Amino acid sequence: MRSLITLILCLIFACSVRAQYDDVCQGDVILTTQADVNAFRCAEITGSLIITGPDIYSLASLEFLEKVDEHLIITDAPNILSLNGLEGLRHVTCSFEVSPMKICGISGQSVILSG
Repeated sequence: MRSLITLILCLIFACSVRAQYDDVCQGDVILTTQADVNAFRCAEITGSLIITGPDIYSLASLEFLEKVDEHLIITDAPNILSLNGLEGLRHVTCSFEVSPMKICGISGQSVILSG
């Protein structure tokens, strides 16, 4: 009985954690610090997503982002060395731009960038 209650509580917790990422962010979203990126909790953006800032080094917390209705732009973020964290992204309507970085290599699902 105790294991059944534990299982039910785990399922409730898992559903509530996933639910926080099912939000739709209305309009454009601009992330300028690593703290902004880490606090991001949307699965869809109805506008553009712009990621820019020298202290941004990881996109890992964007793992639940699935759709951007306009542009996804990563610019002037020299410490981002990979696109890991964007594996869940399924759709960008207009454009996906990464500048001024260069793609150094692709390995499996990982893209390696160079400033």
